[in-house]
Amino acid sequence: MNMISKRYLQSQTLEYIYSCLEQGKTLSSLLGKLDLTKGYVWTYLPLEVSDETAHQFMQGGISNIDSPKPYLGMLIRQFLADTKSAYCIFEDALARSDDLNIQQTTIPCFFLDKEVYYFLKSKDTDIEMIGDVISASESYLLTGIMTHIPSDSSEISERQHMPVGELKNLVGQIEMLVIGAYDGEGFIIWSRECD
Repeated sequence: MNMISKRYLQSQTLEYIYSCLEQGKTLSSLLGKLDLTKGYVWTYLPLEVSDETAHQFMQGGISNIDSPKPYLGMLIRQFLADTKSAYCIFEDALARSDDLNIQQTTIPCFFLDKEVYYFLKSKDTDIEMIGDVISASESYLLTGIMTHIPSDSSEISERQHMPVGELKNLVGQIEMLVIGAYDGEGFIIWSRECD
């Protein structure tokens, strides 16, 4: 059985993160303005994956194991459970608010103009629901944040139309950034704190 472990990545990882953010929508654009050199970058990979291979973010099939995505779900669950002001937000790189599948979705989402964002609140710690939100937001890009809602802001509600200023405030409170990697088979995490 292959053991998966947390693996810290080198500083050149930031180039990949910024290149992904350049392809996204408003959330990605706001994130692209952050100084990510003040933080830590890591992922979950099997122990036998070399450091060289771990830094080949565009390549899939780097290991013959199940996806490390359950680890992302557990990380999000722990983050949401830790504080009442916690939110997790994922940008949908392809969907528009007027798409039929978005109008019919049961997954919590909000809109910024025609852009679609899926979200989880601190009470949303059901691992299946977390997995559904991650799956809904996956496309050629996966971009998400774990953040805290500022104390002077109201809660995010389903299907609300969010002003860009509120999204900017959430980016300002960011604790972790999630970027898809390894041809959609994994992810990279940037975090303010090293645990």
